[in-house]
Amino acid sequence: MRLDGRIYTVAGVLPEGFTFPEFSEDVDVWLPNWLDPESHGNHYMSVIGRMAPGVTLEAATADLARVAQLIARPGAPGEKAHGVTTDLWQRYLTSTSRPVLWALWAAVGFVLLIACANVANLLLVRALARQRDGAIRAALGASRGRRIQQALAESVLLGLVGGLVGLLLVMWGMELVRALLPASMLRMTPVELSVPALLFSVALSLGAGLLFGLAPALHTSGADVLPLLKQSGSAAGARANHPLRNGLVAVQLALALVLLVGTVLMVQTLRNLQAVDPGFDAERVLHARLALPDLKYGDPDQQRGFFADYLERLRALPDVESVGMVNDAPLGGTNSNGDFTLEGAPRDSGLRYVTEYRVASPGYFRALRVALREGRDFDGRDSQKGAPSVIVNEAFVRKFLGGGEALGRRVCLGWSDSEPFRDIVGVVADVRHNRLTEPAQPETYLPYEQYPVRTMSILLRTSREPSTLVAAVRQELKAVDAEQPAYDVAPFLDRMDRQVSRPLATARLLAAFAALAVVLAGVGVYGVMAYAVGQRTRELGIRLALGAHPRQVLGLVMRQGLMLTLLGVGTGLLAAFGCMRLLSALLYGVKAHEPGVFLGVAAALAWVSPLATWIPALRASRVSPSVSLRAE
Repeated sequence: MRLDGRIYTVAGVLPEGFTFPEFSEDVDVWLPNWLDPESHGNHYMSVIGRMAPGVTLEAATADLARVAQLIARPGAPGEKAHGVTTDLWQRYLTSTSRPVLWALWAAVGFVLLIACANVANLLLVRALARQRDGAIRAALGASRGRRIQQALAESVLLGLVGGLVGLLLVMWGMELVRALLPASMLRMTPVELSVPALLFSVALSLGAGLLFGLAPALHTSGADVLPLLKQSGSAAGARANHPLRNGLVAVQLALALVLLVGTVLMVQTLRNLQAVDPGFDAERVLHARLALPDLKYGDPDQQRGFFADYLERLRALPDVESVGMVNDAPLGGTNSNGDFTLEGAPRDSGLRYVTEYRVASPGYFRALRVALREGRDFDGRDSQKGAPSVIVNEAFVRKFLGGGEALGRRVCLGWSDSEPFRDIVGVVADVRHNRLTEPAQPETYLPYEQYPVRTMSILLRTSREPSTLVAAVRQELKAVDAEQPAYDVAPFLDRMDRQVSRPLATARLLAAFAALAVVLAGVGVYGVMAYAVGQRTRELGIRLALGAHPRQVLGLVMRQGLMLTLLGVGTGLLAAFGCMRLLSALLYGVKAHEPGVFLGVAAALAWVSPLATWIPALRASRVSPSVSLRAE
């Protein structure tokens, strides 16, 4: 196999579908990495190892620290002392996904509990209505355990039927789930209905059946038999205001409030991320990355000639406004940094002089519309034979120059002893290079002509849709060197979209769960209030017969619903205050305990109960005294 001008022999084949979790794209070919034993100054690679049985992470870290001391060469030029940072691979890979998954687990659990509380309320009403039947069974010799067993059998059957329906919905809605989740999460673990997921769903259905059936079964089976046998059929029903039923409704409202608070916080986070100024304009920009092979383009003049020819061809394309290149484009996951010396800076300041390095061509700042604050852009004066120069960003000026004058100051990059001092010829705006949520770091840009590298990102600003130029970009590359491939060719806006994909997916899922929770909570309030009105028909008829106005009866029922709402909302505010710590790692620009969000959600949810109570209350105010009394 010929790659980058070299012939390789295939030594092995990995399983189909194998991916390396850290890579943003699938890898087709793996090459051996030959390390230079004399290159001690580069610290850009990660080491992955499997610990021997019984070895702890602490012991492995201490062992690696000893190795680092053994291979260190403190006196070598350009080499600094480096420590060792270790972590468990699984924990490292899931460090960003873990908070999202825990938040979604909590949301799913809350919706399940709300649904269970609803069904438990319905079963409790049914069980209370059948208390006299249970008393007759007990009088005929049925034990309490036997009666509980019968009630649980009904609830478990309901749970299994619900689980079956849920699995059918999942099978039908799998594509919707994939559309809601970010691509990075789908790459880590494919979303599919596997055997473990199926078994877990069955176990969850059984558990839910036991959960929402146990409380009503225990409550009704423990009632005294003799009083129930003495009651008539009409008197043997449940009380209108049953504490357990009211408590279950309050729990539903509380859990719905927690989900609503989390949803609002995630939506605000998404809005804040979309409002962040990254320091550049990604609209109508096409990105392409090239890595020239060392065998063919090992000489710096060859690299300069290749990119000069290619950029010239790209500038001649129709609808191309500006073209530039940089070794590490923003939001691409790659970065370079190192030490430097600032001419005239005090040596005992205690400030560590470390900057991020970029190699850029003339036109790069125009292509991304990075604002030039002072001085000039790179141009013909920054050629190979020109005076050594750099451009720095505003964060560099703030941190190392105290916000003072930057033009004319000189820096020396700590790559080698022969590195010259370079003049600062310009200051550009800060660019959020790593993530939108991270502030800009001090950056130093070097002109490509003075420091050529083989791997560069090409950026084209166009006057039309960038994706329409993909074919032309590849065609011009083929004209320069038909053997060179371009990869990661895509609109630059895709990088911006990836930055908000996870918060967007989390906000969507939480919003779906919160909407379902509010509907279930509203149904729960309506069910309890409708049943309470039905149980109080005789009482309400007597009140109306004695001269009570229908508005008074309406207010009586509405007050009962309001008390349930206040209890649920109050409990929910306390629960949300504790649960929002789960989301704190996912939030940006908003506090986990934002008072305005809590109060606003509480006020919005407080309307759910009156709306759900209105129909039963209206029906209660229209009760005919003669009909209700005649029915008794």
